[in-house]
Amino acid sequence: MSTLRVNTIQSTTPNTAISIDSAGNCNFSGTISQGGSKIIQWVEVTPAVTEWSFTGSRTSDAYNLNPAAIPAAARYVLADVFATASFSDHQNFVISRDPLSNQKNWVDSRGQQPSGQFGALARQAIILNYTGESDGYTPNYGTWYSSQHIPTNGRTIYFGNYGNSNSNGWLYIVTKAYSL
Repeated sequence: MSTLRVNTIQSTTPNTAISIDSAGNCNFSGTISQGGSKIIQWVEVTPAVTEWSFTGSRTSDAYNLNPAAIPAAARYVLADVFATASFSDHQNFVISRDPLSNQKNWVDSRGQQPSGQFGALARQAIILNYTGESDGYTPNYGTWYSSQHIPTNGRTIYFGNYGNSNSNGWLYIVTKAYSL
């Protein structure tokens, strides 16, 4: 086994730079790919909260995420989501990079995991389920959905609630990183 040891290395071509600094950190500018496929690269940010309330069914409300350091080229954020809902039944929260209308992709019954759509770019979304009283569940405090990859259009996301039209509540998104 052989080991390559360097103090520093720098290679630059148009729009691309690869460097290994004296601490051993490997830094890239541009897109990293393996076998011709792009690799998602997460850039950490100081966690910041974006919150809003909703009443009734909603379709394609646009929100700008915090922190403002998320660049216009961002395609995803990594975030924790906290959702509350009132007395009403089954909520189907959809968060996406493009406005979506009449999207009702139910995650299904209580205890199911969040799901995502990652087909055509215009339909990429994360879908979060929130069950209600008629499902045998009382939403006293809300539900955490940890470490969700949410498709974005820069800092902008689109929110839809395709659940019971009598519902109201809050969504809190704690953004931890973004990806280009």
